[in-house]
Amino acid sequence: MVQIVPVKVRIVPQVNVNRPSRVIPRRLDEVVMRLPVLTHATAVLGVGEDGVPVVWDALGGKSLLILGEGLALPWQVLDAARVSLEQHNTRHLVEITWVTEREARGHRITDVVCPHDRALEQALYRLADLVDRRRHGQNRGATQVLILDDLAQVLKADVEAHWALEFVLKHGGKNGVQVLAGADYRALTRRPVKGWDGRFGSVLRQVGDRFSTPTGTVIPVEV
Repeated sequence: MVQIVPVKVRIVPQVNVNRPSRVIPRRLDEVVMRLPVLTHATAVLGVGEDGVPVVWDALGGKSLLILGEGLALPWQVLDAARVSLEQHNTRHLVEITWVTEREARGHRITDVVCPHDRALEQALYRLADLVDRRRHGQNRGATQVLILDDLAQVLKADVEAHWALEFVLKHGGKNGVQVLAGADYRALTRRPVKGWDGRFGSVLRQVGDRFSTPTGTVIPVEV
């Protein structure tokens, strides 16, 4: 069994399905080895309390906001999702735009954008324009995944960039453009983040060293 965040559980073929292992994997490569299949748009988020992999579907899923007590634990979930997508895709299948102020280099399918550069606003405009074209049947292309390390940093951009991000969150899911974001839960009580959790299709909330979901629990894994 594989948990699909945020709204459903998918049953997949598995050896000894009536005797699941209770050993909880702690690393991403161990989680991937437990998956009978990993489609090109499937990202690993972590594991459940029973060790079952928890995944996010960039094609049929929803935008996802990960709220934590700080950013360290949300980053673990975001990193597992990004790396699992990078390991199983080429650019004609998936392209990632990763907005981060951490020291990072791009991967073959990942472009890194600093939240303090004009390139951030340009990236948001580009994705909003892509969503608009796809709404009108143009330029299907690769699945696009926008990963935001810190939603608060991104929302310091200009108002038009805010509109572009909101447009992507509202219409991107049905048009092959998805958003994964992290935020410190305390940011929700003040601007510019206040109210933005309602714009995401689903939210993971940190509880201790793991996250609560509508279908269970997500325990982060190391990349």
